[in-house]
Amino acid sequence: MENFFKKKPQRPSPLEGTSHGSYEVNLQNLPADPGLRPCIDSYNCNIRDQVRRTYLQRGPFQHKGHNFKFEKFGNQQRRFVSDWFKEFEKLKIHEGGVNSAHNRARQKCERQSKKTQSEYETRLNAVVDCIRFLLNQGLAFRGHDESDGSSNRGNFLELLHFLADHNEDINAVTLKNTPLNLQMTSPKIQKDIVSCVATETTNAIIREMDGALFSVLIDESRDISTKEQMAVVLRYVDKNGYVVERFAGIEHVSSTTAASLKESLDNMFSRFGLSLSMLRGQGYGGASNMQGEFNVSMLVNVVGVSAKCRDILHEKHALAVIETLGKGELSSGQGLNQEITLKRPADTRWSSHYGTLMSIISIFPSVVDVLEVIEVEGNSEQRFQANTLLKLMQSFDFVFCLFLMKNILGYANELSRALQRKDQDILNAVTLVEVYKHNLQKLRDSGWDSLFVQVSTFCSKHDINLNNRFNESNTELLICLACLCPNDLFAAFDKEKLLQLAEFYPKDFSAIDLIALEMQLDVYIMDLRSSQNFQN
Repeated sequence: MENFFKKKPQRPSPLEGTSHGSYEVNLQNLPADPGLRPCIDSYNCNIRDQVRRTYLQRGPFQHKGHNFKFEKFGNQQRRFVSDWFKEFEKLKIHEGGVNSAHNRARQKCERQSKKTQSEYETRLNAVVDCIRFLLNQGLAFRGHDESDGSSNRGNFLELLHFLADHNEDINAVTLKNTPLNLQMTSPKIQKDIVSCVATETTNAIIREMDGALFSVLIDESRDISTKEQMAVVLRYVDKNGYVVERFAGIEHVSSTTAASLKESLDNMFSRFGLSLSMLRGQGYGGASNMQGEFNVSMLVNVVGVSAKCRDILHEKHALAVIETLGKGELSSGQGLNQEITLKRPADTRWSSHYGTLMSIISIFPSVVDVLEVIEVEGNSEQRFQANTLLKLMQSFDFVFCLFLMKNILGYANELSRALQRKDQDILNAVTLVEVYKHNLQKLRDSGWDSLFVQVSTFCSKHDINLNNRFNESNTELLICLACLCPNDLFAAFDKEKLLQLAEFYPKDFSAIDLIALEMQLDVYIMDLRSSQNFQN
């Protein structure tokens, strides 16, 4: 049957030769001559609107640089001149009247462009209004299931649907009445619009400041992935004389050290066009300066990773209490020996860590037992974390820092609780601060012996080896240093040990200095023992 039909020659598609269905077209090199243009249907449906828009933006095609050939018109040989595009009146006659086909096509094209633009503006305004409302209320945008069959598609889509139900103009251009390839409601476009809103809001704050003096309030704002961030608030006096506090943004910081915070703050000021010379105050919240990846929250998260681990912790602690009661080390009675668990510290409060440290000390062996179980039964990541924590916890360094921070935060906890009272006055607060400073100074001056006894007793009780910290060289060094103790008129003085101590510092004592040091020590000890200042 095909032999009786004349086959239609296939026109090459402008997309022919592209790989894997790619339909990218160079819009700058589209053929301008109507005779050479491919049919619009030959383009991929996803780019036809772009091709049409490109041709419309170029305007009418005119062969101004073409050399037209002569043809016979009547008894004369004539040709088209390119200047006639601008001057020859016959073209206006050819264009026809208002209702000519040419003008009707032009008017329809203009009306279509205006209609498309109007629909796009209506759609954009509706989306922006929904985003502004959600931002103003501090609500989440997306939902767990945003498919068409979902009963709750998230705040953004539900609010847009509500707006469309109460406005016919919006309903006609949004949701199901939009082109299938439109991405106005996609998460990417939502984020772009939110970013624009944040930029405009920040610029409005900077304009409101108008070069005034200001202060900054900074607090830690760690996200769920333990990424360290700082929240920055600008505090200034506006033109009406009112004190205003404006949230400026959240900045990522590599760490919460002072140098890192200053670097991030400098970058923010540079981006906003603010000068450090206008900064008159800095306020930092009660944020812990402990890095989120390495503080005691990691221990709490690993031990409390699942309900099974928490049950094991309670079981181990109950067995430890029963064993201690059997040895007579604990007394039984109503309200005694209650169930204890690891208290989770807050991300931004020093005082909350005090309760966590106290619970770690109370149930230390139970925590170690749970970590040993996780090290065997957990997944690869949990086993690695449990193994690392076990090595850290069963060391003198960890126990020493544990008790040191417990003592420091114990004093700070009382001050923090007092300052959080609503009926606290400023004079009493100043007195409490002085008491806290006095306690810290007392701890520094005379608290070492009691702290070391606590740490040593705890290590001995839980079989934590102290020899790993003090090797043979360190032990010898401490013995030599003990010879300088002034108690009982330098009763521990030993010249040989002090000469040995000097040999540990070859850069400070040359061979000649060591020879002279022996005589100097004899004079030194006789002088000190005869001095009235050391009699007691």
